[in-house]
Parts: sequence; structure tokens; C-alpha cells
Amino acid sequence: MHPFPLPAGMEALWERTSAISPLDPGAARYSAVLSVMIDQPLEADTFRLALQDVLRLHPTLRLCFEDLSADPLVRIAADVEPLVDHENLETLTEQARQQRLAEIVAARQAQAFDLLRAPLWRVDVVQCGPNRTALLLCFYHLLLDGWSMAIVFEDLLQSYQHRRGLAPVPPTATTTFDHAVQVERCELSRPAEIVESYRDALFPLVEDRVVPALEISPQTPLNLPRSLPFRLDDATAGELREVAWQLRTTVYVLFQTAYSVALRNLADVDRVIVSTTTTGRKGALRDRVVGQFTRDLYVPVQLGSRMSPVAALRTVNEALYAAIARTCSFKQLAEAVWPAFRHDRPWHDLHLFDSYIQSDAQRNVPAQWWGLNITSLTVDTDGQPKDANAAVAGDLSERQLETWIGHTAPYLQIGADRQSGVIYYNASFFSGETVQTLLDGLLVTLSALASARAMPHRPSAWHEGTRR
Repeated sequence: MHPFPLPAGMEALWERTSAISPLDPGAARYSAVLSVMIDQPLEADTFRLALQDVLRLHPTLRLCFEDLSADPLVRIAADVEPLVDHENLETLTEQARQQRLAEIVAARQAQAFDLLRAPLWRVDVVQCGPNRTALLLCFYHLLLDGWSMAIVFEDLLQSYQHRRGLAPVPPTATTTFDHAVQVERCELSRPAEIVESYRDALFPLVEDRVVPALEISPQTPLNLPRSLPFRLDDATAGELREVAWQLRTTVYVLFQTAYSVALRNLADVDRVIVSTTTTGRKGALRDRVVGQFTRDLYVPVQLGSRMSPVAALRTVNEALYAAIARTCSFKQLAEAVWPAFRHDRPWHDLHLFDSYIQSDAQRNVPAQWWGLNITSLTVDTDGQPKDANAAVAGDLSERQLETWIGHTAPYLQIGADRQSGVIYYNASFFSGETVQTLLDGLLVTLSALASARAMPHRPSAWHEGTRR
């Protein structure tokens, strides 16, 4: 395939990685990792053939960059050899095995890629016992969204079982990658008046962080990853589902409301902008085509200090509905809100929101797949270094450091069960006490929403007609 422009779904991530590492965005270490445990060993030769199968099946997995300019061209390579590492930890103690797994996961989370050479993803197969194999798939995040990662995982294991005579050939997509990219670009090219209304809603742009950063020195480590997990009790989770159903919205929107209120109270400001995403899969894209098709939404809301939880929910719901209706490509929006965008690049989307909330991938990894039993691989990587080449703040320019701090600021991830979640943050730049206050505020507002009762109002654009 001849070189072609960067797909619209990759624009915002390209701008951000370019801001973190202008000379080599692949060194920004912006990767996504899917890790599971499988209940049997994987035959190395058969598994490698399965990797080659999925490389042929999904052109995106052979994508690489033609150049590293502000507006790069990309291409689909014809022949690509998979990157796979095998490691055997069977002889280690359980403690040593967990430590080594944590090191591998942390290394993949900080994985750098040579963007001019495919593939921009790699695999680790780690034997942990006679019938325990850890499988890690690491992707340059610009390449794939969470939905696509699950498809690649399913197709890889199905191809492996097919090679063993235990499964059929994985299904092919009903539309091609290049057609899906063209459809996406058409859908995200919006009339000027819609983009201008989006711009007006986002003004003034974000300048000060709602979650304050710590004082730092040139010797401050660049990354000390930390997480604050939480889980609602069954009664509260059930009440939230009932309230969401009654108000014709979703539990996810209740979480976004509670997070927006918690940010508002933490910073003592009336206006906050929370970013989130949709899968971007409708029409021709609601398929098995893999790529980066998520669409970023920037949801500005005015939340008064005396606003009731239900009033806040309605405000967030309406703002979210409006943001979905205005969705456009990142470059189209950036040029509207920042007229000097073309001359001031890289100009990343961290200027457009205060914090971020996301869900676990809506397409979940199955618990069983063609005779393989699969469980999530939970590894504690807190304290594991994530960036060995740029270890301290002094290694970055002032502008790069500002971008890095914003990129590693606290964000909320909601579990697929809509009952649990995690706030992730960088302890080098953000206080654990401050993040705990943010989490406490989230839980207080969720509790208040769980006990709320009100008449239904206009359905959310995300309402699916079922209790989620």
C-alpha cells in the first residue's frame, strides 16, 4: 500500500507523543498493554505461526511511519516479522516470579518503538508453571484502541488453536482498513458552525491544573506510577443502576458526574472540563476492523457549589450529549481553538481538559476462548521505573516537562462491571493525599447519587435501553 496521511483517530495521540518527545515520538513510551494468564503452555513454533496469521489478517498490525514530521505519512508494510520474547520462570519462587512479571509489565508500559519500522507491537510469553502461561501484548497506543486490542487477542488465540486443529479460521472484517479510515475522516469532518460552537463551549482554554502538582527539582524522578483502586458495595452499585435507569442515562455518566463534582470541589472552581471517549464504531466501523478509532470528547460543565447531585447529573448529561454531537477531528478543533496551531506545533489536547475518565475496553477479553481458559493478569507495578532513559525532570525541556506532568496527572478508569475503578497518578508530581481527597469526593458524590430519585428526563446519547 502506498503511503497515506495519518488517520484522523491518531491525530490527537500523535500531537501528544510529539510534544513529549519531539525528535522521536516513538520514544515517548506511550504504549498500551493487554496481559492475561492462560491455563496451558503455548507451543512456541505454533504460536509464532499464529502471530504471522494475525499480521496478515489485520493490515494495521503492519503499519509504520514514512516520516516523523508534524503531518506524517504512514504505510502498511508488506512483510513483517513478529516480535515475540519467551521466558521461563517455573524455577523461581512465587515471590520472585511476581517480581519478574512486574518488571516485564513495567518495561512494556514504558516500551519505546522505532516508528519507521513495523511492527509497532510486541508479545511476551512467560511460562509461570506447568499450566500457567502469562501472555502480554504491548502496542504503541497510537496504533490500536482498546476495542481493537481485544479483537487482536481473540484472533491470535483462535489462529493458534486453528493451527492445532481445535478451532476454525478467525473471521475476516466485512470492510477494509482503508475504507474504515476514509469513512472515519468523512464523519469527523464537520461544518464550520459546529466546530465554532465546540470552540465557544471550550473557551477559555485550560491553563491551571485542577489537581495541583508538587514542587519539583531537576532531580525529581520522571515517573513513580501509583494507583488508588476502589470498589463499591453491591447495594450502592445496584442503587446506581436503578437511578441510571430511572433518569434514562448510564452508570458511566453517573461516574463522570461524580468525578466532575469531585474535581470541582478539590479545586474550588465552578467550571471543569473532563475528557472521555467513545469507541467511534458506528456504520462501517462497527466491525472487526482494528485500528485507533476512539473519539475524544471534551465535556465542559458549570457546577455551582450548592448544586444538587441530580442537577449536576443533568448538567453533565446535557454537556456530554452536546460534545458527542460536535465531535470532529482533533486538527479541525485545534485550529479553531488555537489559530496559531499550524505554527505552534506540537500543540497537544492537554490544553482542552482538566482531567480524564475512561472505561475498561467495551469489548472484554473472554474468560474462555476455543478451549483456552483465560484470567486477567494482575501485577503490582507500583514503584517500578517506567522511563530509564529520561529518569529525572532535568532531562526534559521546560515545555516537554509541562506536557509530561499533564500526561501523567491523575485520571479515573472505571471497571467494565461499573462497580469498581482505579485512579492512576504519578507520585513524582502529585501528592497521594491530594489524590485520596479526590477519590473520597468521588465516592461521596456516588453515594449521594445512589440515594437520589427524580423523574426521567431526556435520554442520554449513550443510553442503550438496558440496565448497565
